[in-house]
Amino acid sequence: RLRSHALNNLAHLRYVEAGSDYGVLQETVEQYQRAIGFDETNVDAWYNLGKSLEDLGLREQALEAFTRVLQIDPAHPGA
Repeated sequence: RLRSHALNNLAHLRYVEAGSDYGVLQETVEQYQRAIGFDETNVDAWYNLGKSLEDLGLREQALEAFTRVLQIDPAHPGA
């Protein structure tokens, strides 16, 4: 679980730095997916994955990630 949260935090820093850089956004998607692989209940990783996918224009995949956020935490402030 700790590893999942560490990966999420690192990916989030890259996301903030990315702006609209497609390549960096792709990397953050992969990092969030790795974080989720370690802990499928990491709501922040799911939320951040959704934001990254949305920024890449992958709206259906983003919606799936946001749906997972609400399944884990119906009161999540971002979803």
